[in-house]
Amino acid sequence: MLSRTNRLLDVLEIALQQEGIPYFRDSDDDFWSLKEPRALLTMLTGIMEGGKALALPVGNGRGRNLLGQTALERRLAHSRTQLLAGCRAGLYLCGWKASVTEGLLKQLEPLPLSEWKAFVEGWIKETGREDVKKKTRKLSSGVHFLEYLPGWCTVSLQDPVLLIEGLRRWNAGLLPSVSETCAIALGSIARLRGTLSQRLQFIDRLAQKKQESAPVLGPETVYLTTMHGSKGLEWEKVWILGVEDGVVPHLDGELEEERRLFYVAMTRARRRLVLSAVREGNPSPFLAECGIEAE
Repeated sequence: MLSRTNRLLDVLEIALQQEGIPYFRDSDDDFWSLKEPRALLTMLTGIMEGGKALALPVGNGRGRNLLGQTALERRLAHSRTQLLAGCRAGLYLCGWKASVTEGLLKQLEPLPLSEWKAFVEGWIKETGREDVKKKTRKLSSGVHFLEYLPGWCTVSLQDPVLLIEGLRRWNAGLLPSVSETCAIALGSIARLRGTLSQRLQFIDRLAQKKQESAPVLGPETVYLTTMHGSKGLEWEKVWILGVEDGVVPHLDGELEEERRLFYVAMTRARRRLVLSAVREGNPSPFLAECGIEAE
């Protein structure tokens, strides 16, 4: 399976992983090892741990005594550490500078999670960022993240579907370069079943399995690579994805080079060639040049 960009292969790789279909990707990086998906997983872990912290018994009630004071405090400290790591990851996705993030989290850390929203609103006013919030996507998405966080933590243990829908709406406000990758990751997590913890564990097992086992290229293995990566290789059957205008030819490429690259991809098939495109887009103009009509 060939595509013009790695982004399309990311979607395919996730689908093959979840279906348990053997595949080999001609790339050093697994999708979940990329910066944005990795940060998103850290953020989700933090949200889940924040939910656990909120669910812990408080005061000197019976539930607390059953756990024991020390054990309870250790569990709470662990959850808060994970929550703060999730906050760093979330604000990283928003494009915040590490120095700003650390300065704010240092003030938020001793406060109960329920008080974070009010504190952030006051912090915006005190630092003169109120007008900037309305104009800057980075700041507004980060502030929204911190405002929504307590609610996300609350629903994380009860309704992962509702949580993911909320995260999708927040993700739409991120910079496009980040939002697109995170949308793929959230879509993948949404298609899984089980609790949030079970979904994150499933993804973690996939990553570990890929690191531990050497790829085996059997007759049923799906080979994933870009058009560039296909040079010099041949297969019995080839499926080229994303054969639509704006992708093939790519908007950032020179037309003649894009035409040559598409020819290279098409000639990788010995016996059968399949070309596909999304219904919503316009077919690649290269198809007409080849005398191929889109169905």
